[in-house]
This record gives sequence, C-alpha cells and structure tokens, in this order.
Amino acid sequence: MNQNDKKEYPAIRKLYPEFTFEEQAEAEDTLKRYVALVWRIYNRKRREKRGKI
Repeated sequence: MNQNDKKEYPAIRKLYPEFTFEEQAEAEDTLKRYVALVWRIYNRKRREKRGKI
C-alpha cells in the first residue's frame, strides 16, 4: 500500500499508537471480521430461538 492509499483508523490508532500503519490496518481488518462473526452468531441464535433452524 502506498502513501496515497492510506486510510485513517482513529479508534485503532488510539488503542495501539505504537503500531505501524500496516499493523493498524491489520488490526482494523481483524476487528471487522470478529464483529461480523459475532453478528452471524447472534442472528443464528435469534433464529434458533424463533424455531427457524
């Protein structure tokens, strides 16, 4: 990734100020994937509760 492609990750940057930009981007990606997993689990449990699975 070059300097023109940089995105800002303010929350990650505040949590991990010692990380490089690449490490912050990786942490952001990991967080997004984790939240997506938790959301899928939540929705599945909600459907099971309603008897749809």
